[in-house]
Amino acid sequence: MKHKSKLRTRFIVALALYCVLALALWFGYYLINYNTVSRIAKENTILAVENLIEQISVEFEQMRLSASIIAGSAFVQDFLEEENKSVLHEKALPVSEIINNTMFHISNADSVITISANGDYYRFLGGLSNDSCEMLYETFYNAGTVYTVIELNGRLYFCHNAPVFNMSGREPQRIGSVIMLTGLNKTRRNIENLNGIEGIDTALILDGEIILSNNPSLENSPASELEALYAVVSTTGIDGTQLSVSAAVPNGALFPGSNTFMIISFVFLALLIFIVAVFFNYLSGFVVQPMFSAKHKMQMSLLSTQMDAHLVNNTLATIQFLSDTGENKKAGEMASGLAILLRHQHRGEKMANAFDEFQMLENYVALMNIRYDGKYQYDYELDDTLSDCLIPGFILQPIAENAIMHGFNNKDNDAKLFVKGTTQNNKVIIEICDNGTGIPPDKLQEIRDNLASHEIDDFPEPGLHGVALHNIQRRIHLQFGSGYGITIAGEYGNGTTVTVK
Repeated sequence: MKHKSKLRTRFIVALALYCVLALALWFGYYLINYNTVSRIAKENTILAVENLIEQISVEFEQMRLSASIIAGSAFVQDFLEEENKSVLHEKALPVSEIINNTMFHISNADSVITISANGDYYRFLGGLSNDSCEMLYETFYNAGTVYTVIELNGRLYFCHNAPVFNMSGREPQRIGSVIMLTGLNKTRRNIENLNGIEGIDTALILDGEIILSNNPSLENSPASELEALYAVVSTTGIDGTQLSVSAAVPNGALFPGSNTFMIISFVFLALLIFIVAVFFNYLSGFVVQPMFSAKHKMQMSLLSTQMDAHLVNNTLATIQFLSDTGENKKAGEMASGLAILLRHQHRGEKMANAFDEFQMLENYVALMNIRYDGKYQYDYELDDTLSDCLIPGFILQPIAENAIMHGFNNKDNDAKLFVKGTTQNNKVIIEICDNGTGIPPDKLQEIRDNLASHEIDDFPEPGLHGVALHNIQRRIHLQFGSGYGITIAGEYGNGTTVTVK
């Protein structure tokens, strides 16, 4: 009996130690994952802030360009110097036409007014009150180019002031201003749209106060409350303004169910091996798998967002170049082509029909031919078996873009892009070949090494330049495994072939 008692005691002690050790290991595992999720959340908030600042900065740039164009017009300068009221209204007609033509591609401007050096104002767009116009004159009559946020009649506006000068004399003479205003509430669409990044609250901050947020309960609250209310907060100022953007992850979104986990863990501590086994089964089925599934979806969402931004950034730069050089018709055609590509990309489907992706690639080449006057030739050879195949969306266009921007950079004519698509043993094989200048051997090896070195769980590298191939490789690996992806071949001076499996 004594030996049985000792054996029972030892068994109980061993069992208790086993339970404590198992729970200690789980708590360690929990803390490691909590720290990992915290780090990922921080990266996501930074990415969300960068996305919002980029979108808002595009609006600022549109206002700057439009206001500068209007301010530089000789008709506008002549209009601002006119003192005869009857003649003034006649001269307002061509100025109004200039403003309408300049503002054609900007949908978010509420008001455009001109104010002369002596305070006479003329409303070409919008219905600001006389008091508001006088306030604008008092604020900007002696100011240079200014971006700011201003409150008029109880409403906040983004405001851009572009001074107008008479250049006919020996020295430029300030004769007035062109002031462009857009309601701050129109920025709400950027605040509420995070391009697929979920679980993050965002806020636009002015002088320490939250003025816009995708969480309405935060509006009109001090920005300092974000640190107390959220687990992770990232804040960055917008250059040239007194505005800041914040992105924050709530405690509950950082690691859902943490309080329940603690209670259940202490209950399981009083039980033995059977309950420990149940605990691990519960953990595997209801916590770990959903967590990594959410991580996988987040990665795919971020990678898709990066490619969207990559396409839009590069195409908008080309559109701006065409507009600046006076080729407005081409700029308009490129904007229409970009809209078609984006509609194709945002159909709400993770996978796309292979033929649809080839059509999108052809549309992209056509878009580039608008800019370069039909410089590029595109041909393809596709197996009929591809008609029933699904591939990740938006993986061919970035490869073609690399060929156009780099492979054909020094090629004035005979720039050809050939695409071949086949199926082999239930695998889709796509080759994208160009007859460009090719890649130097050391650079080619560097690209291959970089593609081979990343892990499947890697998150997108920051920025929009030099990330296309890595982005495609990660998405294919996440969807199908590391046995698939991109390979690159070519001889320097004789073109490049990129194979996607």
